[in-house]
Amino acid sequence: ACLGRDRDGLLVFFVGMVLLRVAAAVDTFTNLLVAAAPVVMLASFVAVSRTLLQANNYADSLIRLQRFEEAKALLRKPMRVARRVLGENHEVTLSMRWAYARAHYSAEGATLDDLREAATTLEDLERTARRVLGGAHPRIREFEAALQDARDVLAARETPSRSK
Repeated sequence: ACLGRDRDGLLVFFVGMVLLRVAAAVDTFTNLLVAAAPVVMLASFVAVSRTLLQANNYADSLIRLQRFEEAKALLRKPMRVARRVLGENHEVTLSMRWAYARAHYSAEGATLDDLREAATTLEDLERTARRVLGGAHPRIREFEAALQDARDVLAARETPSRSK
């Protein structure tokens, strides 16, 4: 009878030790997950940033090929993602807004509303980029040139033709 109690006691002891080790392992695993979370988040941020940049580059190629409607359609969703994930002031977000505005004012069939939206977007973009990137940043000149182009196209469309 004494041997049975000792065996039960040993079993309880060993099960207790296993449970303590499992609890310690779970605690260690949880600590590892918490410690790794910023690294995983950074890796995800970098992946999203690269994907958005690729979408922007593709849209830029479409604009150069004068396929403006395709460029606008391509940029709509990624631009929202860029604003939400990267923020309004991130250079990729700014570049996407620039491409979207260029597609608007460059399209031959652009309406006056399209042209006004492009000019308004570029005015805001230029101000934001100057504040975020600094006035000496090379993109500022590109944004300023696009803004001037948009204003010129808008002015030409708003001014009635004199050849009547």
